[in-house]
Amino acid sequence: MKQIISAITILILTMFCTPLFAADDDQDKKDTDLETNDIFSARSGYIHPFLSIGAKNSDNITNTKDDTIDDWSTIYSPGIWVTTTPKHDIFLNLNTSNTSPGGRFQEVDKQETFSRFQAYALYAATIEEYSSHSERDTTKQAAEASLQANLPGSLSFDVFGKYTDSEDPMGTGDSTEIEKYTNNLYGTILQYDFTEKFSIRAEYSQFYLDYDLEISKGKNREDSSYGAYFFYNYSPKTSLFIQYENIAVSYETNTTQDSDQNYIYAGLKWRSAEKTSFKGKVGYIDRSSDNPLAPSKTGAVMEITVEHDFTAKTGIQFLASHKLNESTISTSAYSTDTTVQLSVNKNFTEKIDSILYLGYTRTDFEGNAGIGRSDDVFSITPVFRYTFTKWLQAEAEFSHTERDSDVTAFDYKTNTFYLRLNAGL
Repeated sequence: MKQIISAITILILTMFCTPLFAADDDQDKKDTDLETNDIFSARSGYIHPFLSIGAKNSDNITNTKDDTIDDWSTIYSPGIWVTTTPKHDIFLNLNTSNTSPGGRFQEVDKQETFSRFQAYALYAATIEEYSSHSERDTTKQAAEASLQANLPGSLSFDVFGKYTDSEDPMGTGDSTEIEKYTNNLYGTILQYDFTEKFSIRAEYSQFYLDYDLEISKGKNREDSSYGAYFFYNYSPKTSLFIQYENIAVSYETNTTQDSDQNYIYAGLKWRSAEKTSFKGKVGYIDRSSDNPLAPSKTGAVMEITVEHDFTAKTGIQFLASHKLNESTISTSAYSTDTTVQLSVNKNFTEKIDSILYLGYTRTDFEGNAGIGRSDDVFSITPVFRYTFTKWLQAEAEFSHTERDSDVTAFDYKTNTFYLRLNAGL
């Protein structure tokens, strides 16, 4: 399985990156749309290497209630980003999640307007070495790539892929050992605009998840997802949509956990004066399974994202969601998760800025074999940054995470402090 995943990802990255590495890194090119015959010219390819070096101290590296262990670690994070456009934006949100059916933390949000062609590829690694507990040393890596194209006749398409080699945070599942995994998400989006007011979109994606640890093999699975949208552009700032999605979740060995999930949403996208954007959808899920503990489930689901700039120096981002997820523990069929996240960014000067992250997740484990369980997880993370030059930045971060479970053995509190030096072109 892992060999197949790796081969698919390497193929995608090779397709996207081969012509880009031959291009010059012309940083002075103006931020303009590219002509079709220039997409692989020396002026259209950009290569952006980056490196972060830091230190971390945690008072609970195992995320446990009792017998906590504190330690220092050194973290090295090299990477490279290659793009065909001069814009410093990654235009797809390919945030994967092992517990989300279909593997996506949020739906892949297609960029509405772009030039005839654009593509990017990104690789990043994180190498962490502990001072006193070398058994916790780890190397994580991720690679992603995407291509978007506008075709004649009001037709556009996207293809994307992401490969991740990482590990679950300690305390996530049943095991007290490190749960390493690889996952791969890839898919395509096809959109046709009938008029300026009406358009349709079709999506398809595959998600593969493969754990290394024998006790975790029961979580290995393959998800297939397809969906369709119908959009009505009420005004240049407001659009309405209806969405249908089907996700088939197929476990490799633990087949009683297989499920077929159908979603129907109604949604709204709105942007006002370039300061506020809103996207929200509410809907209904019908989940069916052969698991006798959870044969079927119907209910409401929703997802809301809001961005607002109060001033040129202060802004917020807000996310709220309520959905069904795959369970992280072996005694549960699935979980109902309610998540609220808020980030506040503030630029104090041209060189000093900060971000405050606040998060809350309520997880109710359903279809339990034995005792049930519900967790409340709170987190707060302030980050302060000082920019020396446009390519060099220092960063200090503190993170507090707390889990309050009705099974008190799974409670924990963890405080982590980071210092980082970030460099990038």
